[in-house]
Amino acid sequence: MSSVLSFRSIRSSCVLALGVLAASGLGSSCDTLKGPVLTMTADKTTISAGGYEFATITVVAKNQGKVAVGVSVEFETQSGSFSDSGELTSTTIATDAQGTATVQLHSPTTQGQSEVTATYYDDESGLEAVAKLTITFGPPQAGNLPVDGRFQLNCPYINLGALRTPKPDIVMDCQVSAQTTSGNVVPTESLTLFFLAEAGVMTAVDDPWEEKRVIRYSVSGGNPMPLDVPPVSGEPSRTGSLGEQRNPRDGVVTLLAIARGSEAWIDLNNNGVRDEGEPFTDTDEPFLDVDDDGVYTPGVDEYFDSNGDGSWTPKNGQYDGDTFIGAVTKVIWSGPIEEAPDAARIEAEPSSLDIPDSGSLILRVFLLDRNMNPVAAFGDAGDALEVEEQHGYVNVFPYSLTLEQMSSMEFDTGDPQWPILQFLTNAGKLNDITLYDASPNTDPPEENPFAANLSVLASPGPASGGYWVSQVTDYFSQNVQGTV
Repeated sequence: MSSVLSFRSIRSSCVLALGVLAASGLGSSCDTLKGPVLTMTADKTTISAGGYEFATITVVAKNQGKVAVGVSVEFETQSGSFSDSGELTSTTIATDAQGTATVQLHSPTTQGQSEVTATYYDDESGLEAVAKLTITFGPPQAGNLPVDGRFQLNCPYINLGALRTPKPDIVMDCQVSAQTTSGNVVPTESLTLFFLAEAGVMTAVDDPWEEKRVIRYSVSGGNPMPLDVPPVSGEPSRTGSLGEQRNPRDGVVTLLAIARGSEAWIDLNNNGVRDEGEPFTDTDEPFLDVDDDGVYTPGVDEYFDSNGDGSWTPKNGQYDGDTFIGAVTKVIWSGPIEEAPDAARIEAEPSSLDIPDSGSLILRVFLLDRNMNPVAAFGDAGDALEVEEQHGYVNVFPYSLTLEQMSSMEFDTGDPQWPILQFLTNAGKLNDITLYDASPNTDPPEENPFAANLSVLASPGPASGGYWVSQVTDYFSQNVQGTV
């Protein structure tokens, strides 16, 4: 792991001879030329990216055939840092009594390579010696690997309006978080990531605006639709307009990120290495639970072939300290409102829709699509439900409701496969809206007709560059009509 030596002078013809000798590895022959010579070595030329590992680089300086004591050697690197607490790409070290100068090169967050250069300039002779070597920053190794359970895929929204026609150009930026067993954060940039998506497509990209690597999920590309599945016990279902069965899991999309890592274990002696007898959590080979049942289904679910044996491998009863681990998240693809008694609807109390003098009427609105999933909406984008009364005989409060993200089910995010804990009975329900008699205490009371229109202004989702997909408007076809 020694460097190639070179030698430069502005007034000596020794340059060519030293360069030839250095290239041939005969650095000691340069001593006879009475010029400065550098020999550079590293204890390792490949280290893990991520900032937790460093290579120790050592140079030995000689001049006129003897070790050069107390001379300055300048180190430069293209990537990484000579400091463990900040960016330091150049530094100067004085040689010790053995003519040695040592520096530590800490890895950057990103994988790649760096050429390290050491320079020693002799003021008396005007000669300069240069040594170079290359350090490779590879994927995390050994104790720097993320562990299963501390490798997660996190997305900011759970409900995307991707079941609209034409398909909206939704782009959502997610994040991967990873930690070693000791709790050190493993930078996303240092990981080699693989992705599987039930519908849509995921890629890792460097975001120049955020100045970090993000996991970009787009509903376009990949599989165009999530898998339709039969309802499970406790799941609501309905018959669609074409006689088909619909249930909330028909809109669930499973996403999977995969990285090299290790199974989780309890480090009883806190030495950062799993010792024999320390308990561990055995895991399955990462798989994409397309049918949302929490278990691998052959021929339906996709898997990542960690061991290359051509088949999915369940728990093997052994600790795997260097394998591939997965991080799952689920999102809902929803569509426009589907008016039906078991989908999008308006419930009134009292149901007669007749408001007595000085009285009121409460409207309960459910915004659900064909799969009984809430319509995707984003308060930051100005999405709202608006109510407009046509004749002026009632007052509406509130006349507008800001719409936020809602789900029809609760997932167990602590389980690797995100199984469903429960289906929410009031999925898609908004806050109550009240219609008040606009002319209370009328004597004698008059019966006047009222009619309220309800419209839904919804953005299907985020788009690239921090924008939102254009807002769309859904109307309830039936007005709320009665007398007051």
